[in-house]
Amino acid sequence: MPFIAGLSYEFQRFTSNHLDNKIIRGLALPGLYLQKLTTKEPDEKQLEVAIVALKIALDEEVENAREVF
Repeated sequence: MPFIAGLSYEFQRFTSNHLDNKIIRGLALPGLYLQKLTTKEPDEKQLEVAIVALKIALDEEVENAREVF
């Protein structure tokens, strides 16, 4: 399983850097279509929650950094 996951990662990384090549783009299109099918833009409520979570995480990081120094 780790071998297949690593191979898939490297394939995606390679294709993302070579999308200007028609053959590579053709190989990558099924994955891009699947990504478009399974994901959507977050709504306002989801963005609000993400911003609050990020602010809390950053505040905790600053507090932890103060404890070190």
